[in-house]
Parts: sequence; C-alpha cells; structure tokens
Amino acid sequence: MFTTGKKIKKLREKENITQKELALALGVTRDVVANWETDRGLPTSDILPKLAKYFSVPTDHFLIDDPSPKIRIEINDPGGIYSVSDAERLLSDAKVALAEAVQGGHITQEKADEAAELAWKQLMMILEQSKK
Repeated sequence: MFTTGKKIKKLREKENITQKELALALGVTRDVVANWETDRGLPTSDILPKLAKYFSVPTDHFLIDDPSPKIRIEINDPGGIYSVSDAERLLSDAKVALAEAVQGGHITQEKADEAAELAWKQLMMILEQSKK
C-alpha cells in the first residue's frame, strides 16, 4: 500500500529532483516536503492541485489508495504459442513489464508475482488449446 507520502517521494525521485527543488516549486519549505514523505503531514487543499500539476497526475493519485491496481499487459506475438518455450519467452516479457510496474510504484512485488503466476497459467491453457 502506498501512502500519500510514499507516492510523493516516488514521483519526486522518478523526476530526479530534490526535496528543496520540489519545495521551491510549490512555495513550501523543504521540511514540509520531508514531513509529507515520511507521513508526518499531508499537503493542504491549496497545495494538492499544485503538486498534482507539477507531477502531471490527477489529484486523486495522492488521495485514493487502490488496493488492487489493474495492470494490463498485452503481448502481441504473431507467432503464437506452440511450445512451452514460446510460453516461457512470453512470460519473460510479461515479467519485465511487471518489474517496471513495481519500480514505477504502480503495484507491489507481491502483486507482480501473483500476476506472473496467473499469466503462466493462462499461457499454459492457451498452449493446451492450441494442441487440440
């Protein structure tokens, strides 16, 4: 679960800016940003829209905690799935996309592992169907 503070920190680090730089852009002190990131405070209602605009995200990004974010991974493979090695190759591609989602803060590692397991089961079902 990502708190508002963790979301702010993740976005700030992704943009490779310091707490001081973010504070200057928003008209607050570095200590205020530090307090947000350590969940010792929250952005005020007048700062929240500025924060969202700065990071190009909706204000809801900071307010809503989606316990089960939905990540859709599409693998376009015109070759089809005809062997276990085809499925393993596609699963490897899916795991790369899931790792990027984890690194981006969109899902937890636990959810990524669950998704990879589900993807493997689905790939095996597709493989079985293709043999019929």
